[in-house]
Amino acid sequence: MKSLSSPKPVWVVVEPFFYIHSVGYLKTILQDERTRKIFDIVFIYGEAAPECDDLVNELHEAYDDSFSYEKVELGQGYAVGSIRSALARSWKVMRVANGIAAKQDVEVVSLLRVDDFIRLLAIPGMSNFFPNIRGRVTGVFFNSRCFREKSIALDLLAGAVSRVLQSAFFTKVLFLDHGVCGTVRAGLSDSVKNTVGEAIDPWTSGPEIEYQGQTKDECRTTLLTFGAHSGRKGTLYLLRMFRDYPEELSDYKLLIAGPIRDDIKEEFEVLMTEIDNSAGKIECVDKYIADSDSWCYFLRSQIVLCPYVNFHGSSNTIIRAAAVGIPVVAPSFGFLGEVVEQNKIGVTYKTQEPAAILEALFEVEMLLAENAPKIRRNCEKYAQRHRSSLYAESLLLPVTDRLIGDI
Repeated sequence: MKSLSSPKPVWVVVEPFFYIHSVGYLKTILQDERTRKIFDIVFIYGEAAPECDDLVNELHEAYDDSFSYEKVELGQGYAVGSIRSALARSWKVMRVANGIAAKQDVEVVSLLRVDDFIRLLAIPGMSNFFPNIRGRVTGVFFNSRCFREKSIALDLLAGAVSRVLQSAFFTKVLFLDHGVCGTVRAGLSDSVKNTVGEAIDPWTSGPEIEYQGQTKDECRTTLLTFGAHSGRKGTLYLLRMFRDYPEELSDYKLLIAGPIRDDIKEEFEVLMTEIDNSAGKIECVDKYIADSDSWCYFLRSQIVLCPYVNFHGSSNTIIRAAAVGIPVVAPSFGFLGEVVEQNKIGVTYKTQEPAAILEALFEVEMLLAENAPKIRRNCEKYAQRHRSSLYAESLLLPVTDRLIGDI
């Protein structure tokens, strides 16, 4: 890490294990000009895949004057595995952040994915080991289903989150999922000083997109499923739907955009042979698709399908769909179901079966026929709340009100 001699305070952004997915958040922070005026930014991340290192180098070249980074070598056994290994890597990365805070004028430490840190800090007295960042941290917690869904593991996690908030380690904690902030606040005593709020999920970054009725397949309705297609993604259910209901789907085309992962490749190929695709009803783009290239697939489509299996987190696919004004079909459980139902940007289904997805698809078609402009307005409202321009501000405020007031 280079020495930062600027009189600006340092904003340390900490990532216990850097995922490629995380680069979207990091880019959004750096693209915010006001943030760069206020802070020199240091990104500390745990050992990751080589492509993550390449991404960090690119960002360093683009923002050399205000961006620095340090990679924490975790060693064998830390990258994946048990909760014990997650605690160990969190300890290593946070120690580095604490050391930088002791040497430089750190105004705020942001933990982009605090799930592992929460488990570490839940150990009684653990937060006292990091005196230089205690009480100066903004955290974005991705696992807030623990306040909404019931199981022994999730109840334990919810208890750990509440205990850490009461420790006053964090100045501000943002929850990615909507609808849990009131529940979290209700579980805290009046003496807790933490600010609890909703995080921005800034996947509308990139080119400014407006719904323009782009050229599409005039003969068929195009259904898009986008991303890395693994078992969790539920893509196989869509192929089974096209195999089992060829007549009902005669006027539809399925566009599968993104790499087909090894865990489903064999069954994927078998299902493709069982579908009569002579008319090109299934189009598969089996490759990694960069952010800048993703928009064209959404603009070609009328409906986005997200048949995720046992998935409770966020999906940038839904936000991209909302950004271009097209509705979504998703399962009713978890965060995706809440987003679709509360924001009225599509239709959900209860059982993970091809017939249920087909019924939800027909329901979306009816909604579009009745009032497509209303659906687009709902999509626009949802996307606007997650614009990338709001992300850095959501992390910085209210911790840096004084500094921002001076700019």
